[in-house]
Amino acid sequence: MLAIATKEFVEMMKSFKSLFIIALFVLSSYFMSSFVSKNVVSIGTDTNNYVSVTRILILLFGFLFVLMLSHDLISRETSTKTIRFLITKTSRTSIIVGKFLGVAAFWLFSLGISITIVSFFAKDFLWFTFLQLYSFLIFAIGLCLLISTLAKTTGMSMLLGLAVSFIAPIVGFWSMFSEKTWLKPFKLLLPYQYQIKENGLVLIPLIIGLLFICISIWHFKRGDY
Repeated sequence: MLAIATKEFVEMMKSFKSLFIIALFVLSSYFMSSFVSKNVVSIGTDTNNYVSVTRILILLFGFLFVLMLSHDLISRETSTKTIRFLITKTSRTSIIVGKFLGVAAFWLFSLGISITIVSFFAKDFLWFTFLQLYSFLIFAIGLCLLISTLAKTTGMSMLLGLAVSFIAPIVGFWSMFSEKTWLKPFKLLLPYQYQIKENGLVLIPLIIGLLFICISIWHFKRGDY
């Protein structure tokens, strides 16, 4: 399990797309925080001002970033038949959990750097903001892994990933500001409304993300590879 997680993390860190996303988070956090700290009189001292760009990036493009980097976590192994080798060396549960831990570690690293930069300028580590945003990312990672487990090919997982990346933010924000009955299930399921909570409800996306992992394990165990 740990070997799989380490391999996944290292491979992501060597990817140009991953390095681009890390650079985007770091630079946007630095310049926004620097701007706020220099204009604190006119903008105010609210810590949300420092983290605003990072929050916008994750809420609007979080699904796209996660699915762009990891849509083929399992479908890649299935398409190339390397999954047959993996399942002879370790348990199917270890494969899924290892993949999840590797991707989760990458986003922990990426978000951690961004929040640390913001916290330096804000002169206070933004633990709760970090928890909110990381909970959102765990939801996206869990859904990404589920899609990759259900998809038979990398092309299918990419197509499903792109569809989710564009539809989820639209439906998520729409459900937050609409009273339509048919949108209420999406409001409860998607992680957007929990970003404005100030209590333990921010952990609900994380819990749902872990539920996606459990479903992925259940389906993966039943698969004939």
